Amino acid sequence: MKIEVEISAAIVDRLTFGGNIIETGTDSYRLAQTRARTEKTTRTPA
Repeated sequence: MKIEVEISAAIVDRLTFGGNIIETGTDSYRLAQTRARTEKTTRTPA
């Protein structure tokens, strides 16, 4: 598992090296969907 994390970090580093990351100031659709899905599955019934 550690190797996968290291490889993923290396890939992200390669993709972003010398690139321009544009901050749009808006929320990510995918991030919002993931958070909603996670919140739905981690809620405990009262």
